[in-house]
Amino acid sequence: MSRTLLVDSLNLSFRFAGKMVFKGLKGAKGAAPFSLDYLSTLRAFARSFKCEDIVICSDLRGSKYRKSIYPEYKANRIKKDKTEEEQEEFFKFMSYWKDAEINAELQGIPLLKFEGIEADDVFANIVINHPNDEYVLLSTDSDLDQLISEKVWRFAYTTKKEFRLSNWDEMHPYVSRENFVAAKCIKGDTSDNIPGAKGVGDKRIQAFINMYGDPMLWDAEMFPGVANYKTALREFLGTGMLERNYSLIDLTHCNKDIITREIQEVINAKH
Repeated sequence: MSRTLLVDSLNLSFRFAGKMVFKGLKGAKGAAPFSLDYLSTLRAFARSFKCEDIVICSDLRGSKYRKSIYPEYKANRIKKDKTEEEQEEFFKFMSYWKDAEINAELQGIPLLKFEGIEADDVFANIVINHPNDEYVLLSTDSDLDQLISEKVWRFAYTTKKEFRLSNWDEMHPYVSRENFVAAKCIKGDTSDNIPGAKGVGDKRIQAFINMYGDPMLWDAEMFPGVANYKTALREFLGTGMLERNYSLIDLTHCNKDIITREIQEVINAKH
């Protein structure tokens, strides 16, 4: 059994981004080349977590699968009123990020990057199809917590926190590991522009699951009353958005759409 550091490439690159790149702060430091720092950071985290291997998981032009289901997926991230200076800084940053990936690959670190597929889906493909190995997920993206198990955990480099099965109740105090995906699908994900039932949080969702079971079997009539969250939940269940959100958020839904052959070759090469 080996332990591999799976790197959320673009997510980690934000560590090196100048503030001007995304916030346009006057006088803030802009983007600067970070290829060597990126590589040394990967190796440092691998040593820290005693990982024998490193695999970089990257994005290439977003998720074709998700956008085919919901064209507004991540549309909120497109800033249309960038100044000329902001645009220049952003393109410089993206160029430096690509250079960092290329340099890491030249140093023998595998880079998994597929047209129309997001890094999250590459993570899921590796973890689900290779259950006997251990993985450390280097990312601040909590969506990846649905992959956590006895052999898989996430490290958020910004907070320096480890998200493990053993400390799940501490990190996610109001929802169980088994119901984590269901809760996210009901709440939606504002960062990805995925709407959900407004005002319904983990604590209420967990209580309702305890009472009514699988949310896919819920019906709007189960939630009578005038409370705002009940009204929101009835409206949400009546629109078919729950089924759509499972397709967008549950990483097992799109696992079959990944190019598994190339991933398999990379994983096999480690053994």
